[in-house]
Amino acid sequence: MSSREYGFKDVFKHIRMLLLAIAVFFGVLLGVIFVFSRSVGISVSIPFVFLIVVIIAMGITIMFYESKKKRKFHIIYFYALTSIFVITGATLTGMIRIYPKTTVEVGIHYPFRYFDEDTIYGDIQAISRYGIKYLRIDYDPNWRNSKNTEIVLNVSKKVGLKVTVRVWTYTISKEYVEKFVGYVDLWQILNEADVAGWSPNGAPMMSDEVIKIMQDEIEVIRSVDSNAKFLATFTMIFSIRIVDNLVPRAGQLVNYVGLDTYQAQGQTLTPTMINLLRSATQRETWLTEIGSLSDNLQEKEDYIFWGLNFAKTNGVPRVYLFQYAPKHDSLSIGEDWYNVPETTLEKIKVWIQNG
Repeated sequence: MSSREYGFKDVFKHIRMLLLAIAVFFGVLLGVIFVFSRSVGISVSIPFVFLIVVIIAMGITIMFYESKKKRKFHIIYFYALTSIFVITGATLTGMIRIYPKTTVEVGIHYPFRYFDEDTIYGDIQAISRYGIKYLRIDYDPNWRNSKNTEIVLNVSKKVGLKVTVRVWTYTISKEYVEKFVGYVDLWQILNEADVAGWSPNGAPMMSDEVIKIMQDEIEVIRSVDSNAKFLATFTMIFSIRIVDNLVPRAGQLVNYVGLDTYQAQGQTLTPTMINLLRSATQRETWLTEIGSLSDNLQEKEDYIFWGLNFAKTNGVPRVYLFQYAPKHDSLSIGEDWYNVPETTLEKIKVWIQNG
């Protein structure tokens, strides 16, 4: 046995080797999970990608500097240590998340107010045949003067569709809730709360105004049904309303939150924004509108299936498609373009059946 004293450099050397071993172990473990397992999905945000690029650049710089001094292992230690800190930090902050593959329940928005009774009967039955389980409709302030609300809720109940009512107005009739409470599975409070009140000539409402409307509507519904469940939805620009505390406060009022995403920004921003919405609200998070304005049917279909598959691998248990309105001339051109084609719905039926 050597008589040389065991000094600080030796301790530091063993610590470095231990950290390197831990980094290699976790690297191999993550590789096995990501490459060989079909039951795990990963969601990576834009800040995380930027961080990785910075680390790689730093590593290359260190490698170039160390090569001049003929020191071989410092670059290994650098990557080993940064791997541990980055993966741990990114996971804790939500920049990187690992999810078990999720069984996604599919819903669709149906603009029933535009259609006659016979059309509603046929459409609801068609929707149920595609394997869709959830139907979202709008609260109709004129419901007393139209049979459409009663028809759509009755037919939906008969075919087994669970109905979400979107209360897009700033008040809701207690009489409406009393009449239809047994037909409604979920209440969406406002449409895209972060832009409530937005108009071409005005700005969105202040945070306190939005919260007051939400509280009042929830109070009316809960006065009739104490077990009612609620949903709040947001657009891709909701992050600016985190600053004035709207998003966290709205999240505390509801059971679920949702992100509305369309083709123009969806594939780029959705991974980051869905994680941010989860973190800001601490609520189960859905895609509550996914659609495309494109008149290219293949392009539209590709985007919808991207959204469904994203949901499956990123812990998003429910997706609402926007919207079901085939061959109906009563809608404007813009609305009709959002329609999910029946050929696409047939493929979605197979997707649902395959889990």
